[in-house]
Parts: sequence; C-alpha cells; structure tokens
Amino acid sequence: MDTDDVADPKVLEKRHLATIAAADALYIYDFEGYIGASANMELGWALALGKPIYVKEMPADFTLNLFAYRVASPHRGKKDLDENDGSSARDKLTPTPSLKQLQDYVRQMVLRRGFDDESSQDVMLLMVEEIGELAKSLRKSTGLKVDSNRSRSYPELEEEIADVFIYLLDLCNLQGVDLFKAFSDKEENNEKREWKSVQK
Repeated sequence: MDTDDVADPKVLEKRHLATIAAADALYIYDFEGYIGASANMELGWALALGKPIYVKEMPADFTLNLFAYRVASPHRGKKDLDENDGSSARDKLTPTPSLKQLQDYVRQMVLRRGFDDESSQDVMLLMVEEIGELAKSLRKSTGLKVDSNRSRSYPELEEEIADVFIYLLDLCNLQGVDLFKAFSDKEENNEKREWKSVQK
C-alpha cells in the first residue's frame, strides 16, 4: 500500500480502512497477543464488513479473542481462503440480501474497480445520466414512439434500473447514509401524514 507520501494519521488510517474493505480478510500480526487501539478499530471495521479475521496469536483481550477467526500465518490464512472460498464478492450475496449487504458490496466493488476517486458530485451526475437511459428504456418498453433506426440500441429496462440503484448505493456510501435507516425513518414520518386528494 502506498503510504510514503502520507503524513496525516487520519488520512493514513482511512487508507487502511479502505484497503480492508477491498480485501478478502484481515490479518493482524499481534505479537504476544497485543492489539493496539488502531488495530482494534480495524478489527471492528473488518467485523462489521463480515471479513474473516486472522491473527498471529490469540488476542490477550478476552472480548477480542471471541472475534478472532483463527490463528494462522499469512500464508496459511491465504491458503485457507483459497480452499474454502474461491467465490467472487458477487457470489457471496444471498438471494435476498439486506440493503446493508448491498451497500457493503458496492463499497467493495467501487474500491476493487478503482472508482474510489469519484466524488459525490461525480456520482450524482452519473446517476442522472443513467436515469436518462432508464427513461429511454421505459419509453421503449411502454410502447411510446421511438426512432426505429435506433430502437435496438435502447438499453434494457432491468439493466438501467440496476445502474441507477448501484449509483444510489454508492452515493449513500460516500455521504455516510445508512439507506435502510433513512428509508425506515422516512416511512415512519410518512405514516404520520394525512394524504388527501386535491380538489380541482
């Protein structure tokens, strides 16, 4: 990991966390079972992302000991991952994933594909562009008039809905929004409102 140009501890730690998010597992070299404050936070981050956690020795702290995946060398840890889980991140999604799982997947996907330099403004513009593509797909699928010479080039509705959703999840990650919580809170407020038709 390129950290030679970083002097700010906060920036450096953010890079560590981003690397953990993109990795298949976390390995902690805890000499004599000691895990410091920074490694403690990184362990919690890996745990929240559902990453396997490997350690050199079982942590001296009882609570941390409960969350260590297993004691192994880095080589043994890699071999263990290769033998027991050769699937891609997409393959790990359950048939009915939660919004949090989907947000975590998009977070890892963005890092893995090198899109992590995109700002919220960038993602918003890209999402609006995909909404335009979605409008084209909807126009075709609902039977509105389209250019007959270009109708075959119109994207499929399902693909464009997925693209918009992916950018929405990416935007939520960039802004630190838990989409499920935001949805729940909004619906809780909506339930308290009265909905009436406007008389013409």
